[in-house]
Amino acid sequence: MPTGPKETEARMNKMLNAWEELAHEKSFAGTTLDQFRAIVTRALTARARILDLEAQMLQAVSEREAADEAFNKKAQQVVNGVLAEANANPASPGKEVRAAPRHPSSLRATVTRTTPW
Repeated sequence: MPTGPKETEARMNKMLNAWEELAHEKSFAGTTLDQFRAIVTRALTARARILDLEAQMLQAVSEREAADEAFNKKAQQVVNGVLAEANANPASPGKEVRAAPRHPSSLRATVTRTTPW
């Protein structure tokens, strides 16, 4: 018996071709060539759908990576802006700014209010 999808697909094509070439008018196990072809077609259509979905997934992952890269770049700029403003105006009323690590995966600045909003 076939052990995987590729082997099964090869078997489908081999059986279908043999039936078409050698005994297209015969029925086997109560199944005509057209009935068998319909079963094979459903299986091949499912395989084609899987390939399409895999391609869509790869595209979506690529789009996500590009969007994440754009986010990380902009997030770093925002953090730098917050830090620059705090450093330019250290007497800013009620604010203490402490910079967190500047690695893109942990971009943040902690702003603590010492006076009520």
